[in-house]
Amino acid sequence: MQPHLGDEVVVNFYINGASITANGMINWKEACEVLTGTRNYIPSEPEYVEPGILPANERRRSVKTVKLAIQVAQEAIINSKAKMEDLQTVFASSMGDGFVMDGLFKALCVPKKVVLPISFHNSVHNAPVGYWLIGSKCMKASTSIACKETTFGSALMESTSQLSVETEEILLVVYDFKAPEPLHYAMPIEGAFATAMVLSRKRREGSIAFVELTTAPNYENQPSAMDNIDLEAIRIGNPAARSLPMLFSLANGIDNEIMIEYTKDTLLCLNIKPCL
Repeated sequence: MQPHLGDEVVVNFYINGASITANGMINWKEACEVLTGTRNYIPSEPEYVEPGILPANERRRSVKTVKLAIQVAQEAIINSKAKMEDLQTVFASSMGDGFVMDGLFKALCVPKKVVLPISFHNSVHNAPVGYWLIGSKCMKASTSIACKETTFGSALMESTSQLSVETEEILLVVYDFKAPEPLHYAMPIEGAFATAMVLSRKRREGSIAFVELTTAPNYENQPSAMDNIDLEAIRIGNPAARSLPMLFSLANGIDNEIMIEYTKDTLLCLNIKPCL
């Protein structure tokens, strides 16, 4: 059944580059092979690459969330041929780094309550974008978002809103991975998933898709699902992976109308058309 699109266009935008790092999908090339069905999905731990753009001190202090976010951000930049120092940024994660938070909570449970300054620093939700701005030498505005299961939709809306009123091009980065217990019980996230996209108000050379974004009430519609059982499990299990139907359309280069979770009462409706 085709989704019922909203009547009012919220914003039109172009996607100029995309990337994925996740369980079983190391980069955009491998992800495209999985999403187009030319390679079977085989679960495996993602590679956490040392962020080479960071100075030595920051690189030594970086944690998993930082590595994951910078990894996909760099690949999306390369794929879009944009200049990382020129882009406003929206970074989003529903949980942040659960391992850092787990270490802080455990430290607070012992008599001396010794918390290392770097652990506190890395616990702050906007720490990954801070590392990115240092490494990219970018002086543009940045926004950090957390909205539980609707984190990707909220970050996408924030990015496109900024395109409408503030900037010509923006980098969107969304990432989440499983936290240790008992944090996993409080916020169940399965596996690791990160994606980045470079979005622009106008078509660029090499733009891969045009998107018309509207909204619709969720009582009339359902979020778009993945036909592949393994990929659907990833989509449901990780808030950052709510982006998978959108990434599927990009990888396959097809016209598509999809629904993404946005708020309790509203879905984002994305009419995606490949740039030929």
